[in-house]
Amino acid sequence: MVLLTKELAQELVNETMKCVDRNINIMDAQGIVIGSGDPSRIGHFHEAAYEAITSKQMLIVNEKNASRWRGAQAGVNLPILDGSIVIGAIGITGLSEDVKPLGQLVKMTAELLIRQKKLRLQEEWRQRTVDGIVKELVESDLPDAIWIEHRLSDLQLNLACPFRVLLLFSPDKTVSEEILYPFACSTFKPEEALVSIMKPHGVVVLIGGVDKTGITRRLELLQEKLNRLKEDVQLVAACSGQVLHFREARVAFREAILANRLSSVHPNPIVYFEEIEAEALTHVIPTEHLERILGKVKPVWNTKMQETLSCLFACHLNMAEAVRQLGIHRNTMLYRLERIKEITGYDPLHFQDAMILQWVVWSLG
Repeated sequence: MVLLTKELAQELVNETMKCVDRNINIMDAQGIVIGSGDPSRIGHFHEAAYEAITSKQMLIVNEKNASRWRGAQAGVNLPILDGSIVIGAIGITGLSEDVKPLGQLVKMTAELLIRQKKLRLQEEWRQRTVDGIVKELVESDLPDAIWIEHRLSDLQLNLACPFRVLLLFSPDKTVSEEILYPFACSTFKPEEALVSIMKPHGVVVLIGGVDKTGITRRLELLQEKLNRLKEDVQLVAACSGQVLHFREARVAFREAILANRLSSVHPNPIVYFEEIEAEALTHVIPTEHLERILGKVKPVWNTKMQETLSCLFACHLNMAEAVRQLGIHRNTMLYRLERIKEITGYDPLHFQDAMILQWVVWSLG
């Protein structure tokens, strides 16, 4: 990886020379000038700088020793280090007593910029790798397990079972995926989760070895962080059921998408698939079959039927509780249920018929 590029070298020269009234040269590891305040020096071999590179020590050029190096001018040359590796040198023209302190300062600045660039490149590489893993897991019918294991090894990750897929998004767009993403990365530990942006779904989190309570706690912490950034941020998390192997990640991703679809009709900002699993199944019934059922019922459906059945099913077919919540007499409830049976052909107190009517309630609600 070439960290000291021509572009970075010239940028460093240009910025430094705004503050330092001296010519500055930056050389690569072979002693070739790749950045300079004097364009004519670009591409030339700098003998004194090369000696500083090979010795890993500051080299001072003055009137007494300048003849040792072809074309040398008075000044200082200092090696630029990346850790213990010399990746180039910096030279400042002038009397040594004047430019020696400046040389140390410019050297430190160059090494700091190079470290920052290295960290940025490493982070970009890590994120590209994570994005590739997540994409392979959630989009491929048969994920390449060997490739995934190698990439996880590159990241020094060993995610624990079981896994869940989370979709994080702001339904009112108070925060974008790009803003949400770094907050999610800082909330979910790198050793437990892969975090990626997958439009239009939002921020995708593949998390392993964390139970439901732990996930909820992390999501609440994420909400707190977002609230400190901006008041009234709406965060919704759609969570899949648990899966036991990477090859099931695509199924989990689909479950998270189904939970996402139903998040708008559920008051809880955290929607777990297992809590809405039956309702979610209405979205995987073939459209033509669901339309056939709705086609028979919809012409005779009314708000009283919707209200009665919604309450009855919410009470788990406990008629006494449904009567209490609706504020009606038991005989009135029995009459309504009998009429529903006559009109639709489905008996609300018969399990299989009740299941179909529940789908109708969800679909027409």
